[in-house]
Amino acid sequence: MSPENQPKHRVVVGVDGSPGADEALRWAVGEATQRNAVLEVTCCWLYPAPVTSGALLVHVHDFPDLARAVCEKAEVAARALDPDLLVEIRTPELQPQLGLVAASKGADLLITGARGLGAFRSLLLGSVSQHCAHHAHGPVMIVRPPHLSERPVDGLVPKVVVGFDGSQDSGRALEWAVEEAFRLEARLEVVGAWTPLEAGGLPLIDLQAALDEYAHTTLDNAVKRAAAIRPEVQVTTAISTEPASWTLVKASEQAQLLVVGSRGLGGFKGMLLGSVSQHCATHATCSTLIVREAQ
Repeated sequence: MSPENQPKHRVVVGVDGSPGADEALRWAVGEATQRNAVLEVTCCWLYPAPVTSGALLVHVHDFPDLARAVCEKAEVAARALDPDLLVEIRTPELQPQLGLVAASKGADLLITGARGLGAFRSLLLGSVSQHCAHHAHGPVMIVRPPHLSERPVDGLVPKVVVGFDGSQDSGRALEWAVEEAFRLEARLEVVGAWTPLEAGGLPLIDLQAALDEYAHTTLDNAVKRAAAIRPEVQVTTAISTEPASWTLVKASEQAQLLVVGSRGLGGFKGMLLGSVSQHCATHATCSTLIVREAQ
């Protein structure tokens, strides 16, 4: 690979040998290939603390080697998907959630499965992916097993859904969603959700008319922004008067990927993750990409 073609970007993926991590790796290869990025395959490990002073830990000396073996297996799988991909292995001695968050510093994207080996099956979101959603230094993708990613629905082109409310964070989410739709050869649905306002001292009909006009103008602007980025991507819009969290989770049932900003118009600046994006990360049916400004 010539110096000018050397990857200048990084995509980090957490692996632990679980089916969820395998699916995350598949997504990560596509993301790294699209960006001409280094794929950092990361498996964290930590010596367990003895439960008693005399506890005997068997085979703990193998932990570093086991972590590397997991990464090497993932590297082989990644190269099978893209032989030209530059892959680097990382096996930090840290708790997985801390190691992955640290690795996300300066990365284009952090990718993790929704649940790993340590998560209870009944949990909607594992502790590691949940921690990463809240604390990653940049965009983070939580990958769920494919339910629609390999086939169209009712003969339609696969779909990427993005939540948009006109905020700065949702603008970043829109930009990412357009590129994801292009990469996945999917159509893009821009979803806005605005609940009806209370009348207060003004006539209710005037408030509702103003809200409707704002909603349509906001989504029309989103379509124009999307077309300026990737005119090849088919864009549709949907407006809901239901709560945004419910609307987006419902939309995820027929999507390949859901993209949301970390905070919308109602998010407090000091919050690490807004209530809508947190709800989507936990309850979405498809994989979820949470877009935040690099920290």
